[in-house]
Amino acid sequence: MYLVSTSVSFSIAFFYLVAVLQEGITNRIGYDVTRPDAFVWGMQSLSWQAWGGFTAMVLLSLWMARAHLGAVVRQALGGRRTIDDREEMVSYRTAVCGFMAALVYILGWLWRSGMDLHIAALFVFGVLVAYYGITRLVVQAGVYFLTPPVGAQAFALAITGTGIGGHNLVALGVSYTWFGDVQSLFMPAAAHGARLGELYRIRRSMALALGLAAVVGFTACLYFVLSLCYKYGAGNFGSWYFIAGGGAGGMAYNGVIRHFNDPWPTDWNKLSYFGIGMVAYSILAFLQYRFHWWPLHPVGIAVAPLWMTRLIAFSVFLAWVAKSAIMRYGGIAAYRAARPFFMGLIAGYFLGIGLSYLVDIFWFMGEGHAYFHG
Repeated sequence: MYLVSTSVSFSIAFFYLVAVLQEGITNRIGYDVTRPDAFVWGMQSLSWQAWGGFTAMVLLSLWMARAHLGAVVRQALGGRRTIDDREEMVSYRTAVCGFMAALVYILGWLWRSGMDLHIAALFVFGVLVAYYGITRLVVQAGVYFLTPPVGAQAFALAITGTGIGGHNLVALGVSYTWFGDVQSLFMPAAAHGARLGELYRIRRSMALALGLAAVVGFTACLYFVLSLCYKYGAGNFGSWYFIAGGGAGGMAYNGVIRHFNDPWPTDWNKLSYFGIGMVAYSILAFLQYRFHWWPLHPVGIAVAPLWMTRLIAFSVFLAWVAKSAIMRYGGIAAYRAARPFFMGLIAGYFLGIGLSYLVDIFWFMGEGHAYFHG
């Protein structure tokens, strides 16, 4: 948080307080979204409001980049070179054609799994918004531990309603295996890798390294998890993901059964909160880009209601106070001089986790302790 813009850190802290106040008022008057969604951990109304901000952030980002994206697509499909892409990690033609091929494959896979094409399109749109939005927030806001406020499945069902047939509901339930409690993505790592490739001028080599790391890491993790499951029994892991008949799988399929038993049409209650979030983010984005003195960055709307923000809100506030005071009384030189101290706090945190891990190995083998949120 010390390294990000003070407008971003102030916005996160400010909108977190607004979210707490809004949640208190909503609880007092008893008006909230009454149809809960799987893997939505915050207050339902605030989560849908944040999802609106999430979506507006992504769409406005794409709109602002429309000229460049249009030129990239024309060069990739038309063959006429108008932009030099030799310094990119992959050529524009490879990137565009690869994205289109992957999108067609995913839509076809979802269709064969039981989804109607329009349901699959809505779902994939929500997935892409979540992936792009999380990547932008990691890069711009410095908050690495993130999840989308609302799942893409819930977004599709809010628009279409749940009376869409068992084949669609079951296929959406199965999709939670790869888009459920989304907290770790490849895209932010790829974005950081692209930046490192730019700094050290090894972009094509960086692309090869990222691809190799993805294949090796994915294969090794699958083998490691399956080996542990068969050796010790997944139900003995002590994680809610692996609770027999419950956990993540139970939450996903219980939602399918609930939709079977109690179908409902388009949920305008959820979509109204979604619309409020989109409008609020758009207004703040307009003010932020038009007036240099405007103090509130719109990114806070998308981040503040997340349950992760509750864990770091006070740290964000302290970072904003520290950086604002240093910049005000010491200027840019003082800011740069203080950077090693704040980066040392990050290194010290991970060093503490490493030492705790060693303590668990030698004195608490097989028991262990939670180092993060538990």
